[in-house]
Amino acid sequence: MPIITAIDTQKQTSNRYNIYIDNVFAFGISENTLIAYRLHKGMDISDTLKNEIITHNSVQKIYSKALNYLSYSLRSEHEVREKLLSDDTLDPHVIELVITQLKEENYINDMTYATTFVQSALALTKKSKFVIEKALQKKGIEQHLIDIALEQIDDATEYTLALEVAQKYQAKQHHLSYKNLVQKIKLHLVQKGFSFSIAEHVISELDIEQDEYKEWNTLCYQGNRLWQKYRLTYEGNRLKEKMIGALYQKGFNYDVIKRYINEKLSQQNFSEEINE
Repeated sequence: MPIITAIDTQKQTSNRYNIYIDNVFAFGISENTLIAYRLHKGMDISDTLKNEIITHNSVQKIYSKALNYLSYSLRSEHEVREKLLSDDTLDPHVIELVITQLKEENYINDMTYATTFVQSALALTKKSKFVIEKALQKKGIEQHLIDIALEQIDDATEYTLALEVAQKYQAKQHHLSYKNLVQKIKLHLVQKGFSFSIAEHVISELDIEQDEYKEWNTLCYQGNRLWQKYRLTYEGNRLKEKMIGALYQKGFNYDVIKRYINEKLSQQNFSEEINE
């Protein structure tokens, strides 16, 4: 029976040891493995026990690496596995053993992860249920766990989130026609993952009024900028066509556009009027 003839502390790592069997170096192990198997000089060691010790040591090495990764933040099972597999020096079989151990010890719990992820998303990022679901799917969470976690977001919560997102977006929008503002808010909400029906409901609750005076001032602001741009290149009917097209695309009513251009032409001493 082979015998452990020496156990030496590794020079560069004090908590790792070199094991010698029959006066020949056999393998290196961690202090945890040394203690777990109560290894000592003069101990008989079969090939079966030797392989078991080596496997245990590999598991502990990967286990420590995984715990370090988990120490920074909650991780899904998929994230931990991908992180470990990114190291080509690690044995995939041993990685699965470690994953199993971490799950048994509750260091990895995808249900807890999904629930916490939803809570954080609601509190910090104001994400829609759709966006949160897609994010959890990318994290490798099983769909039935995602569905349970998303039960935290009822219709009222989703609506409140959408309203907050819309109000924040609206506050950043300036000099837009009523029509263009409404369209932009709807599009923003849909792009954020909220349903069209929720977007419509939110629009009806927002403080957006179709005020003629405000609409006229907004058109004048946009029109003056466009006029300065186009008058350098176009004139006459072509200038009018460019102005009408550009302002119409910005959501202004044709009759109001016509009024603005006629006033602008009058100021510029042009005689032509836009026909009905």
